[in-house]
Amino acid sequence: MFEVEQNFNLTPGQKQSLLSGAELQHEKTISDIYFDSPSYTLTLQDLWLRERDGAFELKVPVDMQTTSLIDQYEEIEDEPGILNRLAFPADNRLRETLATNHFEPFCKCITSRKTYLKNGFTIVLDEVAYLGTEFLFNTCEIELVVETRERMPEASRKIA
Repeated sequence: MFEVEQNFNLTPGQKQSLLSGAELQHEKTISDIYFDSPSYTLTLQDLWLRERDGAFELKVPVDMQTTSLIDQYEEIEDEPGILNRLAFPADNRLRETLATNHFEPFCKCITSRKTYLKNGFTIVLDEVAYLGTEFLFNTCEIELVVETRERMPEASRKIA
């Protein structure tokens, strides 16, 4: 599965216009813990390893050989796949491998998410609270999920 997305910071008027005619699909609260090495070897490569509500996920950027303002990621959601992509033996336990290799949590956040559908696009509105701080972040993400890498350029064009 490949996720093609673009994040936006919306004014209240833009938010109202974007959501006009959109259908609310669901609301939920998400707990994320992001992991990396002390030297941030993953995030410096735009790799995002997180434990979301108890399950690990790795978001890996997809190199489309073109300049694009649209973010394109492959999402790996199985532990052997994550271990393999991180160049660890796939038969290891992920949590133990991370600890042994000094990968620690560096960010914990709680997200209040509202997801809408409009004209085939998924619109995600997030309000993110970063634990241990008073910082709140609001963002909008417009995304399309495609099954193959070959469909990603088309999805990018549609989002743009």
